Amino acid sequence: MILKKESAKHCIEEMRRQTNMYLSVEDETTHREATQCVLCNGDFTKSNDTVRDHDHRTGQHRGACHNTCNIN
Repeated sequence: MILKKESAKHCIEEMRRQTNMYLSVEDETTHREATQCVLCNGDFTKSNDTVRDHDHRTGQHRGACHNTCNIN
């Protein structure tokens, strides 16, 4: 049980570190042209925010997604 708590603590600390996001020119173009969320495949509309999802460990851009999907 202690090992699980230590592992969870380590994961939380790692996610709190803010690694700078890296977007190539291609990533930026793909993001601007995206019509669907990479996480839920739902369409983007004017009523929902589009954000750049990225790996917090590496900073690598994963794609455009809804703000709510990114938070969850």
